[in-house]
Amino acid sequence: MYIIDTGSCSNDGEIRLANGTIEQEGRAEICLNGVWGGICQTSWGTSDALVFCKGLGYRGPNPTTFYGAYFGETGGPIILSNIGCSGFETGIQQCSKSIQPNFNCTQQKSAGVMCKDSCSNGQVKLRGSNGPSEGTVLVCYNNMWGLISDTAWSNGDARVVCNTLGYKNKTAKPVIGSHFGKTNLPLHFKHVSCFGQETSIMHCSKIILSLKNGKLALNTDDVAGVKCIDDDGADDDDNVGTRPRGCIEINTVALQCQSNGTIRLEGSEERGTGRLEYCYNGYWSPFCKLDPVTASVVCKQLGFTNYTAASIIPTEISQNFSLFENITCAGTESSLSNCKIHASKCLKWCSEVLAIKCF
Repeated sequence: MYIIDTGSCSNDGEIRLANGTIEQEGRAEICLNGVWGGICQTSWGTSDALVFCKGLGYRGPNPTTFYGAYFGETGGPIILSNIGCSGFETGIQQCSKSIQPNFNCTQQKSAGVMCKDSCSNGQVKLRGSNGPSEGTVLVCYNNMWGLISDTAWSNGDARVVCNTLGYKNKTAKPVIGSHFGKTNLPLHFKHVSCFGQETSIMHCSKIILSLKNGKLALNTDDVAGVKCIDDDGADDDDNVGTRPRGCIEINTVALQCQSNGTIRLEGSEERGTGRLEYCYNGYWSPFCKLDPVTASVVCKQLGFTNYTAASIIPTEISQNFSLFENITCAGTESSLSNCKIHASKCLKWCSEVLAIKCF
């Protein structure tokens, strides 16, 4: 666990992580004689951190060590120093060490650690629900469990998660708005874009966030969830992004166009900015999701030379139906018509549609 406060404790030998941004990191602390205290950074190394993390249930390799009170000074004394673990111990108490209130090791020298999980890239699990087949999606990346932003989260993405979890014969419903809760884990991915047939979310188009940016995104982004359910009917939950069900008459929600493959930007007076619409089979249609590489092709087709500066902007409009499940570009194409387009048999409801800005 990670925690921010300091104070008394009751179980001698209990350990914790304090004052971290995410639950896998923090100042290393241990309970001794009813008081939480820190660990001196002297001799603190990877093997010591590995054993400490093991005591908290983290079985992943290569924990990151921190020095110089990186996670702030402990409110109690420095209790342990000169720790010497081989890495094979199951708990820090089995390692050689000096146990004392160490007055030679100041609080400015308290040790910290970021623990790693024993998981593989693309592995997923659900958290935050009473049932095993629904919850907030957790995904493993670089030996750390993390979250997925709900930006453009939709049916194909949910289908890949449910399939990966073994729910291949259930209806996959994307859930947005941190409906099942948002835990203190880093955000790993944004703008995930799956067709639905991929065997792992790692095979889908996405933006991979650095650990630093993933921590920052915790404060700004809602996270994605799924429901892998037997019910094939409508869901009354406003956070479930699959409504309305069934086929929608295209001529009731889409405007006709003349030249297939042409694009336009709507809803903004600023040049190079707006809601992207694509002429397909005689109708203008927006996109539920669009990755940055595809956005760059759009800007190239519109005549902008600095097309790599394309940015994706979520927008709210009344036209929330799309003809497309997904579109994938390599980035070398001169127009969207040269990209791989996966059209939907029915009009697809979007929790949001996307606009772009070209420079």
